[in-house]
Amino acid sequence: MRKPDTLELYVDYLIAHQGLVSAKDLSEVLGNALSHDHITWAIAQPELHQKDFWKLVKPFIRRIERDDGCIAVDDFIVEKPHSTPNSIITVNRDHSKQQYSLGINVLNFLYTVASEDETMQVKVPLAFEVVSKTEAYMDKKSGKEKVKSPKTKNELMRERLAVLCHQNQVRYRYVLWDTWFCAADNMKFVVQELGKHFVGAIKENRKVALVGRDGKTGAYKPVSQQELQPNVVYKVHMESVPFDLFLVNKVYKNMDGSTGVVFLVTSDGGLDAERIFQLYQKRWKVEESHKSVKQNVGIAQSPTKMERSQKNHLFASMWGLVQLQGKLKIAHKKNHFALKHKIYLTALKAAWEEIRSLKCHTVNELDFQSL
Repeated sequence: MRKPDTLELYVDYLIAHQGLVSAKDLSEVLGNALSHDHITWAIAQPELHQKDFWKLVKPFIRRIERDDGCIAVDDFIVEKPHSTPNSIITVNRDHSKQQYSLGINVLNFLYTVASEDETMQVKVPLAFEVVSKTEAYMDKKSGKEKVKSPKTKNELMRERLAVLCHQNQVRYRYVLWDTWFCAADNMKFVVQELGKHFVGAIKENRKVALVGRDGKTGAYKPVSQQELQPNVVYKVHMESVPFDLFLVNKVYKNMDGSTGVVFLVTSDGGLDAERIFQLYQKRWKVEESHKSVKQNVGIAQSPTKMERSQKNHLFASMWGLVQLQGKLKIAHKKNHFALKHKIYLTALKAAWEEIRSLKCHTVNELDFQSL
């Protein structure tokens, strides 16, 4: 799918389509201007890479980027329960569902920034990494042979952030992540190697030491055992992190009225509790992006068998998400779900009118007798 025209036609089809993706359907939509075989062949062409993705997204990012932008990092599973396993379709732990499932594990780097007129938040993928498991190993617990990725998700994250910061020179201030990525190595990397700040959640058993006003450091204890007032920022030390961190015990209300608690840490000592929470809420929005890429651009709906075709389809879906969540959202002042609903209603109206037209040509009695 190296030809830009073919890629854009395929992406437009993904945005417009509902249900399982089909090269035959796209060919018919195009009036057979491109054959089924041509489309299938295009999808199976040499694999599209992150350099190709950056070339596509770069002009748009340059228009919207700001120094206070955020990069939210999170992974999601593209469920493929009926597909044949390969190096990218593997068994993964889906933390959102607390279960194992067969699918593709994708690491998403979502850029979040306010629009120029400050009327909306624009959230688009800067990059993504497909976790490929190619190394066999023996699981000590089960005694069975399994496969793993040569690089951990934390390593993949750091490598991609380095490219986005140093090579692509994306303007941003904060990296946002959940408890999975809130490791000491990641904290040090963002602050010391990238010169940026982070905001992330930590587990309640993570050990920290409070720093008093006199500069003395208390005992290291699990954060849940520290005497913390809600919504107050505390200076803390964390093992293996050579600089001060700032901790807040944020209490919030769930939609069902219940109360929740999250422990947040940041490297930016200039933030108050409310601002820390506001930034972390932007990380929560990445879940909305994952929902959209599944529902609105058919990332899991390709029946392709070849691994290269599967990767190229993922590429097209993520590029479609950029257009839906970014370009079209700004142009039409509607969020991606509203835009998709509008497209759906237009298609539904056309189908309804077609049915009405067919009903106008009803079968008469003589036609029935001839059956």
